[in-house]
Amino acid sequence: MAGTFALVSMLVLFVAVALFGVLRPAGLSLAWFTGNADWWMFLVSVLTLLATATIPVALFLFSRASERRAHDLMQQQASTLAALTTVQIAIRMDILVEQAATMTQREDRQAVLEEARKLDSGRQKTRVFEAYWRNPATPLCGDYGELDQLGASVVAGSLKTKLRDVDTFEAMRRLQRFVKTVKEIEAKSISSQVADWVVERSEEGNGPGDTSVRRLLEAARDDDLYGALLYGVNRRSFHTATEREKSARVNVTAGVCGAFLERIAYFSEADDMSAPATRERDARLVGLSSSMLQALATGLTNGCYRGMSHWDTEGMSITAGGAAAYVVAACGAGSFGDRHLAMRCLQNIPGMFHSKEGFRNTLLRYEEELNFGGLKFEDYHPDLVAQLWPSWRDLIGDWVTRSASRRERS
Repeated sequence: MAGTFALVSMLVLFVAVALFGVLRPAGLSLAWFTGNADWWMFLVSVLTLLATATIPVALFLFSRASERRAHDLMQQQASTLAALTTVQIAIRMDILVEQAATMTQREDRQAVLEEARKLDSGRQKTRVFEAYWRNPATPLCGDYGELDQLGASVVAGSLKTKLRDVDTFEAMRRLQRFVKTVKEIEAKSISSQVADWVVERSEEGNGPGDTSVRRLLEAARDDDLYGALLYGVNRRSFHTATEREKSARVNVTAGVCGAFLERIAYFSEADDMSAPATRERDARLVGLSSSMLQALATGLTNGCYRGMSHWDTEGMSITAGGAAAYVVAACGAGSFGDRHLAMRCLQNIPGMFHSKEGFRNTLLRYEEELNFGGLKFEDYHPDLVAQLWPSWRDLIGDWVTRSASRRERS
């Protein structure tokens, strides 16, 4: 502003001097200045003109400077207000997240969710809803069965917390509904998290029985869950497994194998077990059969089922021999797709029974399951049976002959 004022002043002064140079007569002297009234009138006029021209310019420039300062101040105030608003929103978000994660009453949780739905930020909404699904008081499928993709993922990772104080029967009932809903909404597979919870609860000595495991698999309709459960209970070999872990292995293995046999319609043929299922029917479940055979062959090869028919531990919902019979039936049913895995199963199945007496005791109660497995092996891999079964004779006696005669009658 000062530079502009000086420029205008110099311009006016220059004009005044120029005019004086034009009007002034020759012979300029100091006396002329002091005695010439016209000069002083001219000077006063120039100064008046200068002042008149400068004042509006100065006022304009001062106004512009004031506006600029006012604008800067407003921006500073807006920035401060925005910072305060951000802090307030962050504080409110923390409160909403805390409330969603801890409130025990359904109406209170729903009020929090209603406020969260009004938030502009999708990330903020997600934080609140994640806390809601983690809340132990929130049912696995939500207060009103509103389970979605986010909820399925969060709940699956929070099963241990959400079901900690729930008895196993009720927990399995809730879990069955949860996995069924997950399948219905086509959410991402949660097989590993579900298997981890089942195995951990089982190895704590308070796990589900084989029937509950079977019903869970029926509700889930998730083929990945079969293998996840088997690998979970077979993490340790027979030599390092505790009594609780052996009990869990019996229950979970029998439940998984039973569910698999139901999938291939084994139990629908219970009245005529002499008729083996057709290869075409089993082929509909190629993926599941392959994963089952892989998991069972791995468990057998690693000695996880060694001597199973003689196990006698608390907490088993089925005899250990019954679980071994289900393993034989499942291995035979799933063996059509992989010759190498079938061979590994045939080589290691005798180790489950440990002795002729153990096998015969199992055969008395689970003859149908054992015969089903034997017939399936004979159907799919007759050369392997001819090669490997002679070494079984000391263990199984005339079972090969009996199963073969059943096949001939069919």
